[in-house]
Amino acid sequence: MSEDNVVIRLENVSKTFTIRDKVSGNLLKKSWAFASGGNKRRIEAVKNINLEVKKGEFLGIVGANGCGKSTLIHLMTGVYKPDKGGTASIDGTYIRLSLGLGFNGQLTARENIYLNGSVMGVKISELNKNFRKIIEFA
Repeated sequence: MSEDNVVIRLENVSKTFTIRDKVSGNLLKKSWAFASGGNKRRIEAVKNINLEVKKGEFLGIVGANGCGKSTLIHLMTGVYKPDKGGTASIDGTYIRLSLGLGFNGQLTARENIYLNGSVMGVKISELNKNFRKIIEFA
């Protein structure tokens, strides 16, 4: 297939989060731990993922709780930026809409498109430009 049919490509993508360990004790001890940075540790949610999805293909993501499924979806849709590697999305609107993110049955199609687009940080000008493609896809 041609390069034009690639909807998402992840190349050696990794995402790490810094979390704080829970501090037990009184309020003063908890406040001090928070102010001083506490016990932080880094969690590798996704490490060195390579993936290519083409238009018309289906992708299933299966795994145990906490294994990185949601993080992977957020990386594919551009919600998260990778710490390492790169994401090349040919049609990010296509990806987000195909996931069925945030559809509200009480709103019109136009209202859903503009509401979800604004929530995802898509510029109004971009929505206007791609509106016909979005409707045709839906």
